[in-house]
Amino acid sequence: MKMKVAIGIPSYKAQKTIEECLSSINIQSFRDNIDVIISNDNPGDDYSYLTKMFPKLNFTFLPCEHNAGPGVARNRAIEAAIQNQDDYIMFMDADDVLYHPYVVENMHKSIKQNPNYIQCQAIFLQTFKDQQGNTGLAPQQNLNHPWSFARLTSVPFLKENNIRFGTQPNMEDGEFNWKIHLLIDGSQLQVCYIKDYAYVWKEGSEHSITRTGTEINNGIPIYNFGMCQIGASMAAKSAAEFALSKNPFNGNIQKFITEQMIGHYFTYYESIEKCPKFSEQLWWLSKWFYHNCYVKFCQNIPQEVLDKFYMGALASKGRELSKFPELTFRQWFDKISTEEFSMEQLVKIRSKLPPEVIEAERKSGSLTLEAKEDPLKIFN
Repeated sequence: MKMKVAIGIPSYKAQKTIEECLSSINIQSFRDNIDVIISNDNPGDDYSYLTKMFPKLNFTFLPCEHNAGPGVARNRAIEAAIQNQDDYIMFMDADDVLYHPYVVENMHKSIKQNPNYIQCQAIFLQTFKDQQGNTGLAPQQNLNHPWSFARLTSVPFLKENNIRFGTQPNMEDGEFNWKIHLLIDGSQLQVCYIKDYAYVWKEGSEHSITRTGTEINNGIPIYNFGMCQIGASMAAKSAAEFALSKNPFNGNIQKFITEQMIGHYFTYYESIEKCPKFSEQLWWLSKWFYHNCYVKFCQNIPQEVLDKFYMGALASKGRELSKFPELTFRQWFDKISTEEFSMEQLVKIRSKLPPEVIEAERKSGSLTLEAKEDPLKIFN
């Protein structure tokens, strides 16, 4: 008997794109063993017509709270997969497609070869437009990316360990995958990787539940510099605490949190050049991350180990050392660690952001802090 695979699709006003997405599932060689779970994030959308358009697909339709977000929608899909007794689950955005007819079969064959494999990761392709406006596909060879697509994950493993997506507006899939990788570190459980082009990610589509395409300041997406860093900070803290609760001796947590701290450094200095309206906010956010995460998990890391982590992160991101010299990182880190952190100051800074920034965050469904709000309920 073949194992069953669920494909969870969070959907928000996706009638214009979901048919192409489902067409790529409909031609899968593994189709008869696939459960398609659509988590509708907009009560006004009706997808019942899809059962007639794709009669050979097995559908489950799930209502969600209005615009509850992709994390909530994907968590509903996990619960449905558990109820359906599916063996594995993968996730798609409603505007993306599987690259060829053997994607699910190839991933399934790979993951079932070893009983210790709890997740299979393949390569995804990202759409782009050149200067002439022509659309192309660029393979993303980094198989350790934090996003949820192009992955096949064991449903019993998710159930047993109560692993779910974060519910913050972004980086919810980062939290999901970080929990998995931190949990299996040092255990016999493994993630298998296959060099197969599996998934086409149409970044920036207006119909995607996870992206809005809102841009400010010379076309730099607000997602990349403001809310993504806040979401990543929240997700990293949650994932580290989750892994620590499961395994107090998990040595990978320190490396993980240190790399996130280094990510703050990169993002801060890139924002000065590309998105200066966010630089002050990110400076205070970095201090929050240091005092609330780094001190808790990593305060005894020697300087030489920190330097090694930094050089590794620099190389993995393909960044130029001349732009991010090691000494500058040390100086930045010393200042972050010695300056007192004030949540009230962060809230005050964010309340002074330009109106177009606040509006962009509102449209993207991201968090927007106001001085009157209790900041601790946002960050803790």
